[in-house]
Amino acid sequence: MIKILLACMGGMSTSILARNMVKAAKEKGYTAELAGIMSERDYVESQLKEADIVVCYTSVMALNRENLRKSRGDEFDVFMIGPQSRFWMTEIENLRAELKLPKIPHCIIENEHYGRGNGEAVLNIALEMANAN
Repeated sequence: MIKILLACMGGMSTSILARNMVKAAKEKGYTAELAGIMSERDYVESQLKEADIVVCYTSVMALNRENLRKSRGDEFDVFMIGPQSRFWMTEIENLRAELKLPKIPHCIIENEHYGRGNGEAVLNIALEMANAN
């Protein structure tokens, strides 16, 4: 199972991209599920999903110290952030390091793929990152 976490400012645009990624995964023959994480309950439920690929989306605001402290830090295999939220990446990396959470592959999603909602391209990048780890 590969768990991918997408984040943007409010979680809305990543929800569209996440849906397109699930669709692309299913077209490739994977079982795939979608999970929106906007509350602690959503987070717990996302961890119970079972599929080849689980694509989760959230707001960068939900990736705060309190919520990260509650996590083990290894719940996701790949973390991808929307280009409009790129300035949050360093802060999130520093917070994860401060809390001594394990490193996971991460990147800023390319503008072109993000703007077009190209789920197949972003899924391929996420799978490459997960398999390289």
